[in-house]
Amino acid sequence: MSDNSTPRKSTPRLIKVILTLSLGLNLLVMGQMGLGPFIGAFTPAQRREIGHALRSSASSATEAREALWGEAQAMLKVLRQEPFEPADLGAVLEAQSQRLRTRVTAARAIMVEHIAAMSPADRARFADRLERGLHGAMARAHQGRHGGRERGEAASDRED
Repeated sequence: MSDNSTPRKSTPRLIKVILTLSLGLNLLVMGQMGLGPFIGAFTPAQRREIGHALRSSASSATEAREALWGEAQAMLKVLRQEPFEPADLGAVLEAQSQRLRTRVTAARAIMVEHIAAMSPADRARFADRLERGLHGAMARAHQGRHGGRERGEAASDRED
């Protein structure tokens, strides 16, 4: 049996779902901005260095969690308000987008610094890996558009 007298310090499930969705959207946006194959072209050691530099340049983990918590709370408040105001939801999403743009800009600057420090041979190998990653991304995008369905067939037309 558990001791119910001790308050739980875990994050409520809904907040975890919202934070997961937020992270997923952040990654989706970064991938759509072309950073997915770009990041993948770095070696694992370089990605660790870039990640460390990005964490060092960003606000503390506590501040980042507090910002995510605040955004999640703002989102919940807007979703529950009556009457619902789409503009308020748009403002919350815009604030999230602005935070993401700031992080992407910082990541881009750090990646440029790493590439500038590469030797010509390392930079050429990086370009080769990037080219392979871009070809793979294009192939996946092409498959995703068609999804194995005949053209014109809606997903709802399939039998489950």
